[in-house]
Amino acid sequence: MGSRNVRFFFMCLILIPNRMQSSPEGVIEWFIDFYPETKKPGAYQPIEAVMKPGDLIFIPSSWWHTALNLEESIAVTQNFVSQQNLLNVNAFLKSKPSSELYDAFHSAMVSNHSEVSEKLEEQMKELEKKNKKKRKAKRDPTEASFWQKLTQDGDSAVSFSLF
Repeated sequence: MGSRNVRFFFMCLILIPNRMQSSPEGVIEWFIDFYPETKKPGAYQPIEAVMKPGDLIFIPSSWWHTALNLEESIAVTQNFVSQQNLLNVNAFLKSKPSSELYDAFHSAMVSNHSEVSEKLEEQMKELEKKNKKKRKAKRDPTEASFWQKLTQDGDSAVSFSLF
């Protein structure tokens, strides 16, 4: 096993100045275009580590990271699912175009953790209701905006005039 240089950020690339609207397509682009930005004075610095054979590193959920093999290497990754991130993992799997992985995950949950699975289904229904409400609010052109409600004629305690 070889060495790997691992870099990760507490938050995503949005913290790098002048890069708020772009993100790298791949590892090489990140090292060529983004990594030099982190070396500038006052820039947000990534946490960097060189891993040797037998080393283990835990990268928390949602931490953006990249790795560069410094020599021939084999890496094994594992995603950890706990009760704290179970709803997010389930929603992520359910959002994928193919339902194969979600179906396998759901089946394993029902078979091995029925009480947790029932609670998860309730949480998913609540999440879907919230998302549906958000989508409806975004696309319902008939519903008055806050400004329209505030300035509409009627029994409003507030009135506005241009003159």
